[in-house]
Amino acid sequence: MTQQVRIRTQDTIPYAAGDKRSVKLSRGYDYRELWLRLQGSLTVSAANNTAANTLRGDEWAVVQGIELIANGDTVLRSMSGDELRQYGRIMYGFMPRITPTLGDGVTTNPSFDSTLILPFWSPRTIKPHDTILRSGQLTNLELIVNWGSHLSINATATAFGTSPTIELTSIEAF
Repeated sequence: MTQQVRIRTQDTIPYAAGDKRSVKLSRGYDYRELWLRLQGSLTVSAANNTAANTLRGDEWAVVQGIELIANGDTVLRSMSGDELRQYGRIMYGFMPRITPTLGDGVTTNPSFDSTLILPFWSPRTIKPHDTILRSGQLTNLELIVNWGSHLSINATATAFGTSPTIELTSIEAF
């Protein structure tokens, strides 16, 4: 039997330096994936926007931790932004697209826009839907983001030009 897929924009998590922010996720359908789109810009000079101060994909270093909590106390996923990036590479077999202007040595105040996928199904397996998250069976579902600071991305940055946000979009089957 084929499944129909629904793409639902969930919410946006605003930045709060060194603080945790949470958002309640909708329930009812089966979650295949949760897309996390990180956007913002960093205040840093071109001379300090080098690979020595910033590594590829380091925009996700501002996310110190991501936790998916079911029923108020069951931790389904818990990882840092960099671990989520690596998890996506392992699950899908390719590195997620990163922001090339971070650490390039020529861009002043680089902006970043990067999307990572938190999979609930098991892609590249015989039965990928066996691990799908059936949210209709939960009393609540919450995503908690523990934010770092601008120094998490680049040690010489002075601030964020545009405070980062994470836009959540879910891919659900029914």
